[in-house]
Amino acid sequence: MGYLYRRDDNGEVVEVGFEQMIEQDFAGYITLEDGVDAKRVHVQQSRSEPKSEKIKETAKDVSDSLGFTELQLNDFENHRKQAGCRGVEFKRDPTEPTFFQVHFDSPQAKAKYIKSRGMSDNNSRNGGQTPMPPEQFEKAKEMFLRKYEENRV
Repeated sequence: MGYLYRRDDNGEVVEVGFEQMIEQDFAGYITLEDGVDAKRVHVQQSRSEPKSEKIKETAKDVSDSLGFTELQLNDFENHRKQAGCRGVEFKRDPTEPTFFQVHFDSPQAKAKYIKSRGMSDNNSRNGGQTPMPPEQFEKAKEMFLRKYEENRV
């Protein structure tokens, strides 16, 4: 497999091997064997593919917690269509074929689908952090320490 670079002198795209590519500087330039500088070229794939195919290839988030069993598939498909949730796809779980995972192609699609199901995502990892008031934190700390001491025996 080669790496593509555009020559600075005539614009021609040339292919170089890994050994030469690894010598590039931080800006993506290398010096070719004949002394001419060349900049790395990144080939973009065609964007004319149908959206449904794109979702399958680029799903960014998969949820088991929003998943469901095979018997519920028709109900969840109907709900998804009625709610107008795009970028959401139901796929069989690879480890449990009677269970369907929910795949999302963007954070916006996930947020809309979660809201349509009457749920919310308060996981701080996903940006939904809810700060705990100090008094509630102290109560949780006391309860933890009490349970810890009880189970220590």
